[in-house]
Amino acid sequence: MQIPAPGLLTLCVLVLALLSSGCVSTRARLADGINSGAALGRGVGVVVIDPDVQLFTLLPSGLSEARADWTEQAKRHVLRGLDRHLSASGANVLSLPDLPDPSARDERRQIELLYQALANSILSAELAPELLPTKRDRFDWTLGPGVSALQAPEQARYALFTLVRDSYATAGRKALMVLGPLLGIGAGGGKQIGVATLVDLRDGKVVWFNLLIAQRGDLREAGAADEAIQSLLTGLPL
Repeated sequence: MQIPAPGLLTLCVLVLALLSSGCVSTRARLADGINSGAALGRGVGVVVIDPDVQLFTLLPSGLSEARADWTEQAKRHVLRGLDRHLSASGANVLSLPDLPDPSARDERRQIELLYQALANSILSAELAPELLPTKRDRFDWTLGPGVSALQAPEQARYALFTLVRDSYATAGRKALMVLGPLLGIGAGGGKQIGVATLVDLRDGKVVWFNLLIAQRGDLREAGAADEAIQSLLTGLPL
C-alpha cells in the first residue's frame, strides 16, 4: 500500500514563534521507561538512514524556492556530522545496504514514509497536546515490526532517522526585514528546523526524539553544519 508523504513539520512552522525566543532551541524526549542517565551501550550498532535534507531560498514575497545545489552540499555535511558525533559517542556507525530487488526497495521506502507520518504525529503531541490527548503524558511511539523492511545490517541495533529544513533570505528579503517595520510589514528571516529519531530495530519502538529550531547557522558550511548536528543530537542516550 502506498503511504502518502505528509506535510511534515507544518506544525513546527505554525508554532515556531513559541519555541524560538533564543537563537537555538531543542526539545529532546526519551521513551517511557528510559531514564535520562541511561546509555544504550558503547559500541552499539546504529544504522544512519539517508538524511532527508532540503535547503531553500526565502524570497521577498515570503515564498521559498528549493535549491538542489545547496541541498546536495548540505547533505554531505550532515552525513559527515552524524558520523563524527555518533562515533565520538562510542556508537558503531553503519549504513543500509543497497537492495537490488525493486520490491524490497519499495518496502524500505514505505517505512521511510511511515516514519515521516510518525514524526509528524510526535510533533503534534509534543507541541499541541490537545490534538492527541491520549499522548499528553506518555512518550511511547513505534514504527512497528515492519521496520525489518529496512534490511539493516545484522550488527545494527538502532536506526537513526534525521530530517532537516533550512532557508536563507535573499538580499531583497533582508531589505524587507529592515524596512518592513517602518512600513508596518512583518518579515521574518530564514529558519533551520531539524528532527532526529532513534528507533529500536528489534520492535520499531522510538527510543529517543529531538526537535531543533534555530535562527542562525548555515548547513552549506561544514563547521556550522557540524554545530547543527551536535544540537540535533542533544540528549541522545549514547
